[in-house]
Amino acid sequence: MPVCRPLSQGDGGLPPDPAAAPAGGGCVGGVSSLRRGALMRNHGGLDPLDVEIIRALQRDGRTPYSTMAERFGVAEGTIRKRVARLQSEGYLRIVGVAAPFKVGMDVVAIIGLNVARQRMTEALRRLRALDPVRYIAMTTGTFDYIIEVVLPSTQDLLRFLVTDLARVPGLNRTETSLVLEISKQSYDWLPAGRRPAARGAGHKGGSAR
Repeated sequence: MPVCRPLSQGDGGLPPDPAAAPAGGGCVGGVSSLRRGALMRNHGGLDPLDVEIIRALQRDGRTPYSTMAERFGVAEGTIRKRVARLQSEGYLRIVGVAAPFKVGMDVVAIIGLNVARQRMTEALRRLRALDPVRYIAMTTGTFDYIIEVVLPSTQDLLRFLVTDLARVPGLNRTETSLVLEISKQSYDWLPAGRRPAARGAGHKGGSAR
């Protein structure tokens, strides 16, 4: 039995796109679980088609819109609009991720930072402006912030630590760990079988299209 994919004209609440309907009316007489999920979604949340698009682009960020349209049973324009919305609302970024050790960036370091409470906003602003810093996270536990830096050599790391990092306001303590090997780097935030959380709580986004 063929699997019915959600059919949309850019809004999960619209009727199916007749041009994208399967030959012979494969969905006649019933509504697939994905389509039902699209009809029932909160307009502040991801619907099943959004999730399928994200999963497809996680597997291959160069997947053509025409391929996804055929796979999911929707018009190509629908895929284009969905991807544009997911990008504009901050749910999706499509970038080329270079392997640092293969492109001459031989030093990857994870640095824990303790910062004076009254200087944390100022310190964060400074950290964001530093080019070698590729990742910043506020954390619980031993450190206030964890940062990742990527540099060509240990000499560059030394200069970063004693000049750039030393000038971060309110910095009380640091601890640096060198990354010897990257064994896994994954960006699959939507594992199979997981339903996306609604966007209504804590997020101000436009209505889904």
